[in-house]
Amino acid sequence: MGQSDVVDHPEKTETVQTEVVPTPTSNDVSSTTSETAGGPPGMTKAKWLACIALALGYTTTFQQFACTGSIVRHIDLELGHSPQYNWMLAVYTLGLAVCLPVTGGLSDIFGRRWFFMGGCVVSLIGTIVSVRADAVNMVIGGMALKGIGAAAQQLAVAGIAEIVPNKHRGTAQAILDIITTPWTMFGSLAGNAMVKYHHLTFRINWYVGIALNIVTLVMAFFFYFPPHHPNSHGKSKRQQFYEIDWIGVALWASGLTMLLVGISFGGVSYPWKSAIVLCLILIGAALLFVMGMWEWKFAPNPFMDRSLFSRGRTFSLVLVIIFVAGMGLYAGSAFWPQQISFMYDEDPIRIGVLTIAGGAGGATGGFVSGMIIGKHKWLKTHWCVLFGVFLKVVGPAGLTTLTPDTLSRALGLTFLSGCGTGWVSVSLIVCIQLACDDHNIGLASMLIGSFRAAGGTVALAIYSTVLSNKVRQVIGKHIGGAVIPMGVKREDLARFITAISAGDIKTALTIPGANVEVLLAAKEASKWAYAEGFKALYITALSFAAFAFVVTLFTKDVSKNMTSHVAVRLENEAPVSDDEKEKALA
Repeated sequence: MGQSDVVDHPEKTETVQTEVVPTPTSNDVSSTTSETAGGPPGMTKAKWLACIALALGYTTTFQQFACTGSIVRHIDLELGHSPQYNWMLAVYTLGLAVCLPVTGGLSDIFGRRWFFMGGCVVSLIGTIVSVRADAVNMVIGGMALKGIGAAAQQLAVAGIAEIVPNKHRGTAQAILDIITTPWTMFGSLAGNAMVKYHHLTFRINWYVGIALNIVTLVMAFFFYFPPHHPNSHGKSKRQQFYEIDWIGVALWASGLTMLLVGISFGGVSYPWKSAIVLCLILIGAALLFVMGMWEWKFAPNPFMDRSLFSRGRTFSLVLVIIFVAGMGLYAGSAFWPQQISFMYDEDPIRIGVLTIAGGAGGATGGFVSGMIIGKHKWLKTHWCVLFGVFLKVVGPAGLTTLTPDTLSRALGLTFLSGCGTGWVSVSLIVCIQLACDDHNIGLASMLIGSFRAAGGTVALAIYSTVLSNKVRQVIGKHIGGAVIPMGVKREDLARFITAISAGDIKTALTIPGANVEVLLAAKEASKWAYAEGFKALYITALSFAAFAFVVTLFTKDVSKNMTSHVAVRLENEAPVSDDEKEKALA
C-alpha cells in the first residue's frame, strides 16, 4: 500500500484481524478485534447508563477548574499570600497536558474502565488534600493530583464516541459539551458566591468536587463496562505491557513537563533570561525533539502511532489548531475575571455574573457546531472548523477596543470569543475521532486535550508576562497624571503606586498629599492602565488566532467517515446480529 493511501484516508487502511466489522461502504474497514467488534447502532440502556457515568466524570473536571480559576486570588489571600499562587491553575493544566496521551494510549491497549475509575480516585484524593489545605503550596499539590486524575476522567470524550455511530459523534460531543454548561457558564459565579456567602468560603468548591467524584466512581463501577482488552491481537496483557514504548512515554512526560514548567516560571517566578528558565525550556524542547525522532525512526512499537501523524491534513494540523484554541479556552477562564476586577467591578458576585456571557458563548458554540457538523455540503468538517477559528480572530480583535466605559461591548465580545472557542473545540474533537482508526481513538482524543491544555499553560505564561509588563510601563503615566495635580509629589509617586497596587491603603494615606479623593482618582486611573495592558494581551492572542486561521485553510474534510459504524460493543450488551449489521449498512 502506498503512503498516499494512508494519509487522510483512515477508512481505507486494512489490518489483519480476527473479525472485520462491515461499515457502510466497501472501503470502510475498521481496525477492531473480535472482542470489540460491532456495537449495536442504536442507544441501549447499557449505553445510556455508561454515558451518564462518563459525562459525570467529564463535567467534574470542568467544575473544579472553572470554580477554582475564578477565586485563586481569594484562596491566596485567605491562606496567606504566596508569590506562587498562579501555580494552583498551572499545575492542573500541566498534569492534563502530560498525562492525557498516556492515559488515552494505555487505555486503548488495556481498556478504559479501570483507568477512568482510577482517575476518579486520584482526583478525589487531590480534592481532599485541597479542602484540608492550610497553605497555598498544599493547594498546589492537591491541584496537581487533580490534573493527573482529570486526565483519566476525560477519557469520557473517547469512551462516549466509540459506543455511538460515527455519524452521531458530533451530536454526542455536543451533548457532552452542554452538560458542562453549569460550570462553564456559572462556575465563576458559583466560586465567587462560595467566597462571599458561605462560611466555608473557597473550601465548599472542593466539597462539591468530592461529592461529584464519589458519585462518578459509583456510577462507573456499576454501569461502565467497555471492552477490557480491546486491542489484544492474541497477546496477553503482560506481553502488551512489556511491549509498550516506555522510552517514548518517558521522553514525552519528562520533556513536556520541563518545557511547560520553564515557560510557567518565565517572567513570573524567575526572569526569562535566568539560567533555570532557559535550562528547563531548552532541555525540555530537546527531549521532545529526541522523542519525536525516536517515535518516527527507531521505536519498534511507537507509543505515538506513526499512522496518526502521517495524516497531516486531518490530524497533525488539527493538533496545531487545538493548541491555539487552548490558549483561548484556559486563558479566557483565568484572565476575563481579572479584567472585570481591574476595570469594571470588584464585587465577587458581580464578577461571577459578568463572566456568564463568555461561558454562554462557549456552550452555544460547542453545542451548535456538534449538532450541525458534517450534516450538509456547506457544513463539511473543515468548513465548520474554519468558521470557528474565524470567530476566534474576530473576538480578540474586538476585545482590543475595550475601555473602562465599554462594559456592554465587553460582554458581547466575550460571548462571541467564547462561541469561537466552544465551536472550535467540539469541531476538532469530531474531526480527530473521524480521522483516526478505532484502535487509536483514545490516544487521538486525548492528544486533543493534551495540546489544548499545553496551549493553555503556554498562554497563561505569555499573557501574564505581556499584561504585567505593559501595565508596569503605563501605570505611572496614568496614576501620575491623576494624582500629581492633586498634591502627591513626583518623588513619592513610585511608593504611592506600590502601596495601592498591594492594597495597602494605610501606607498609601501616609504619603504626603494623599487622601481619600486622591485614592479614588488613582483607582480610576489604574483602570485605564489595565485597559492598555489587556489590549496588548488581546493583540497577542489575535496573532495566534490569525496563524491558526491560515493553518485551517490547509485542513481536509472527513465528513465521508460519518457512517453508521460503531467502534466497540460494551461487555454488558448483546452481540450484534447479522440483521442489525445489515440495517446499519442500509
